[in-house]
Amino acid sequence: AGHTVEYGVEQGYLSMTFIRSLSAALALGLAAAAPSMKISSHPAFPLAIHAKASGLEKGHFVQLRYQRASGKGPLVATSWLAATSESMDVQAMRVAGDTRYKFEMFTASDSFGTDARMHASSVFITKDASLPFNTTGFGTVTGTPTYNLLVMDVSYASGGFDGWVAVDTEGDVVWYANTTTEFGEDSGNFPTHAIDQLPSGNFVFQSMIAGAPLMEISPTGELVSYLADPHTCGIVTHEARYNSASDASNPTVLSTKENVRYVDGLSLPQTGNDIISWNRDAGTYDVMFSTFDFLDPVSDRGYLSDNGMNPYTDDCNGTETSLSDWTHLNSISVGAFDNYIISVRHLSAIMSISQATFEVEWTLSSEIASDFTFDSDSTKFFDQHAVIQSKSGDLMLFDNGNARAQYQGGSDFSRGLVLTMDYENKITSLKSEFVGAYTDHEGSTYQLDSGNYITCFPAGDGGDFNGWLPGGQKEGYASETKVYEYDADGVEVSSLATPYFEDTPYRATPFSTIGGESVLYHGA
Repeated sequence: AGHTVEYGVEQGYLSMTFIRSLSAALALGLAAAAPSMKISSHPAFPLAIHAKASGLEKGHFVQLRYQRASGKGPLVATSWLAATSESMDVQAMRVAGDTRYKFEMFTASDSFGTDARMHASSVFITKDASLPFNTTGFGTVTGTPTYNLLVMDVSYASGGFDGWVAVDTEGDVVWYANTTTEFGEDSGNFPTHAIDQLPSGNFVFQSMIAGAPLMEISPTGELVSYLADPHTCGIVTHEARYNSASDASNPTVLSTKENVRYVDGLSLPQTGNDIISWNRDAGTYDVMFSTFDFLDPVSDRGYLSDNGMNPYTDDCNGTETSLSDWTHLNSISVGAFDNYIISVRHLSAIMSISQATFEVEWTLSSEIASDFTFDSDSTKFFDQHAVIQSKSGDLMLFDNGNARAQYQGGSDFSRGLVLTMDYENKITSLKSEFVGAYTDHEGSTYQLDSGNYITCFPAGDGGDFNGWLPGGQKEGYASETKVYEYDADGVEVSSLATPYFEDTPYRATPFSTIGGESVLYHGA
């Protein structure tokens, strides 16, 4: 794999437009080198392409455009790159493995491609990623997606893979990062939870790797930096989010770290959460605030505070005492109004924290004291994941619903949920929902650039075999994860079904790019 299959040479053919231009130039006695390109696989990352562009004019710009040779899937383009010499290297990301692609090289006199001309074309079979699962046809797509890429975590330790895959609109894996084999300091299962992209284009993610729970890698998988933090007393877990409120010259990364304390009046040690900021340049983190700062372990408790036991023991005090998983904070993100939004799952609470003072601005909850009222009981959420505040102030989340039957009766279900927040009158109302099978943990909801929403049901349509319910109760078995795209009225637009192996994915996060490339046309 990884070779040209048409035209005999990798630069393929020259466009007729350029041939005519070249003939005219030669007729005037001017010597001109024909712009050309040579395609090869990236030496270190199979799902990337290395193009050697030659015969360029200094000061002009070059772009690579590519699509599956079948015409299916998106037409993708690199950014316009300035030619500082007559030849240059161009890297193209987001290709499926072992697949025929058509590549075309364009040049232009400006970075907008105003007078873009195509000079050379080639068909090339990409290299196989050699992962322990099928990367082409990894997922089954229905409908017409409006997203570009979905990045999901895959837990398959027995197969030698724990990490990330990016799935395109054809259901193919077009990028991956294997945290087990590439970065693990010891052997074992290193499930990953959260991933984000920095302005530099590098990825930051959280993993259960011993000694390195937060990492930064380049688009082609090189390790750039990591947080050295042993799992001896409170693990860093659940989140890795670019802090857009931080200094742009050294953007920090938000995460959460477990904090175990003994509390008067409670028999078990209580696991709360510190919200931390990782300084990648310094290799250290700062504690911004803690759930112990503004919540009371005695009075502020939810159903899962007492029925969702932490699987770890009290290592902080050298005991084998079980821990009460009091808060289980599972997401933190930058809000729309100089605030941070945190999701406190085991209290069914969403809280807004001031960026300036780290004080609580408001709390929305179905289980503890809330500053907002719900317009109806059906709007209430329980034990949620992945809360985001939109620019308009709406809240998007995955409503797992663990405690729903305890408070409202009826059958279990989970849903993607969008809430309208009346901040003046302190009323929360339902804006949109997409109801699916019950999933007792994990899940996500995001808004796409198209205005549609996308929700990941980790347990697909069959319930979650990996359930953390009281008494070890299981919820049946599922064979796939389902991701649904739907409009503001809750009408399905597209779906993606993907397999899972040893655990369900934590989130399905939409991304627009891997290495700076963009979609020109979504294809057939």
